[in-house]
Amino acid sequence: MKQLPQLFKIKAEIEIIHRKHPFISGYTPGFIFDGSAFIGQRSGSIKLLDRKEMGLNEKGIVEIYFYIDVDIEQGKTFSFYEGGTKKGFGRVLEVIGWVTSPGHSGEGW
Repeated sequence: MKQLPQLFKIKAEIEIIHRKHPFISGYTPGFIFDGSAFIGQRSGSIKLLDRKEMGLNEKGIVEIYFYIDVDIEQGKTFSFYEGGTKKGFGRVLEVIGWVTSPGHSGEGW
């Protein structure tokens, strides 16, 4: 039996500070968590919960999925980037943990 992909999931509040065009669910910037022992970016995928797209100067609650475990806890802050350009920042509201990939669980994006 084939094993379904597992992703590490958090719920967060984010704000977009530098982006020309809005993004939709599935946006995959690099993340840097403040105070993390890991140096460098972690790639994650953002799922919008209360809208179809999110643009400049907007705030919202999202779910973020990572392919690897991340050193985070509730209340931890982070920034997200495209290349070397900071696109926004956020704060972890809830650490949900390992879940089955949304594309395979019926949850969908």
